Amino acid sequence: MYEEEIDEINQITKKFYDISPLKKIPEIKVAQLKESAKVDFTKHRITISENELKKWKKGISDVEDMEALLAHEYGHLIDLQRGLKSVLVKSTIKQVLYLLAGGGLIGTAIFSSNSILSLFMVLAFFLWIIIFPYFNGKCAITAQLEADTNASKLIGRERLGSAIIRRIRMPPMSMSIIGTWNRLRFILVVPLISERLKNLNLEVETIQAKFKNIS
Repeated sequence: MYEEEIDEINQITKKFYDISPLKKIPEIKVAQLKESAKVDFTKHRITISENELKKWKKGISDVEDMEALLAHEYGHLIDLQRGLKSVLVKSTIKQVLYLLAGGGLIGTAIFSSNSILSLFMVLAFFLWIIIFPYFNGKCAITAQLEADTNASKLIGRERLGSAIIRRIRMPPMSMSIIGTWNRLRFILVVPLISERLKNLNLEVETIQAKFKNIS
């Protein structure tokens, strides 16, 4: 169904591999995804949403959009290859340490024989809960920006910046608990357009927008 598109994706992947520091070419897979694409680090695989191929086939997106999408996912793999110097690895270590700190706070509050210390630990744990979404989101955003930095070395800052602008999106509006949570999670863990462009040392000069009716 998408033979031509998949063949071109494989060519793009090979082109990126030739100019990237990756030691192994990633496997490409197409599947039903909520997101546009994702990386499976354990299998060295990039999975692309079938919806992205559908938009490409219909002419809603083009090869430059696909290159930018693949370059960003490549950027995550390039970052991970750096081992302990990887931004993603460092962020993951910070998140684990933060979780352990939370466990230490609540454990001390429960098992301490000192009531004042227990009360202090309970208050500290509530503060830990309040900070956790921001801290977790900051780690995720840092990893996304690093992937953009690596991607810009594959396709150039301007092309990546143009693709970022064209792909502006927000999760669908919903008043349900799940819908509200999805919007909140999106805001916390996805970098703002301005953050991504600033990370690439770019700013918007002009925008030509094309709209569609969603009602």
